Amino acid sequence: MTTSPSGTCITECTRSTIAFCLFCVVAATVVLVDICARSKPLALWMDGERQGRVRAAQITYRHKGFYESMEDQVMLDFLPSGDYSQGSVCLVGASTLAVATRIWDLPPGEQALIHNFGTPETCHTMHFQMLEYLTDHRDLLRAGPENTLIVIAVTYHCGLCKNGPRDPFVASATKYGHYAYDQDRGLQPGPARPVLRWIQTEKSRIPGFLRMSRELAIAHVKLAFNIDPGPLRRRHDPIVYNDRMRRKMGESWIKNQDDQIAAFDRMSDYVLERKIHLAVVLLPLASWDDELPFEARYNARMTALCQAKGVPLYDWSGMLGDDEFGDGNHANISGMEKLHAALMGLAFAHLQRKAKQ
Repeated sequence: MTTSPSGTCITECTRSTIAFCLFCVVAATVVLVDICARSKPLALWMDGERQGRVRAAQITYRHKGFYESMEDQVMLDFLPSGDYSQGSVCLVGASTLAVATRIWDLPPGEQALIHNFGTPETCHTMHFQMLEYLTDHRDLLRAGPENTLIVIAVTYHCGLCKNGPRDPFVASATKYGHYAYDQDRGLQPGPARPVLRWIQTEKSRIPGFLRMSRELAIAHVKLAFNIDPGPLRRRHDPIVYNDRMRRKMGESWIKNQDDQIAAFDRMSDYVLERKIHLAVVLLPLASWDDELPFEARYNARMTALCQAKGVPLYDWSGMLGDDEFGDGNHANISGMEKLHAALMGLAFAHLQRKAKQ
């Protein structure tokens, strides 16, 4: 049996039509997912759903929108999008700072002026490099140094610096081409063209959106069957925490700590020489850290250094109780709210002084 030419033509047209329709469906799905992944209101709503479960479990809450990590959020959103034309308050530190504020709850006008650049697994060397990048490439001092406040909010964990290619700070900075990085020059604008940067930024949010959507769906299914949808409730184990921290800090912790305090010394000189307002906050840690040598040594040296330079230092090391920590060293939501209020007190005091000038 043979197929007529007209029948062959109809078959080819049908296949082309089906292929085109499938392409349109796939393209429309990708566009829809991307639109959802770019929606901050949607991210805030989904995060709000998650906050209740996190609060009940008393674990640490990591607000990162639809980004895969807090490092990605800093590198792909906070650093490139900041507007410093009206002055600013910039909070700089590591993960203990990253989970210490609720800036997304502030009114839009205040959100535009207050920036949390807390980035997990960063040391003072990296904090200095971030400030240099903001000053040299993002016009941090656009409104004048007198209208800028830098708050370095730290714990002794900032005295450990991996500074290698697998470091989360370095990896997040370089993996999308937005930045170039080396140990001497720090952060520099990356080689990627603007269009490619935009594409990579969009791609970085989609997995986070899909992950949060899946988590939200599973939680509601569990609720429908009267199953607790939240994560396991936190149980502190000080012995495990301390053993982990001894291994992490390593045998060279004194040298590493001294190196990073020296890096802080250089960073403070850099800030003060430019007449920028500077303050230092010693963030709280739980009672089990009293059994370790790291916090007392670090806090004593930072305090002495700030006193010698005339830098205001706020010792909040005992502000939180053990129940206000979600793990070994990060505040849970209750602790976050207390720290947020204190940090915003510093920020608002600076902004009020600026407004009176």
